[in-house]
Amino acid sequence: MAIAFQFDTDSLAASDYDDLMAAMGLADLDSDYPDGLLAHLAGARPGGGWRVIDVWESESLADAFYRSEQFSPVRDASGDAGITTTPWPLHRLQTRGVAASRV
Repeated sequence: MAIAFQFDTDSLAASDYDDLMAAMGLADLDSDYPDGLLAHLAGARPGGGWRVIDVWESESLADAFYRSEQFSPVRDASGDAGITTTPWPLHRLQTRGVAASRV
């Protein structure tokens, strides 16, 4: 079953997010997705701060990535940045073929 994880923080901005993506080797839009990642959405929250939503094929594949060395820059920053994580089991997932883009 697909699952999404929502990450929220009041203290990070776009440049901090870009730095974390670079530290994980995922800065380029053409970077290979981690195994099982279906979608990655990121943007500023309306009241300030930053939000990321990752959609995964399964919770086990998400857990494998979130426990990996590749994800360690985010784990290391999570305490100082006050990043909260909320899992969201999905009932339905429907997508259209959309190219990766920076808006």
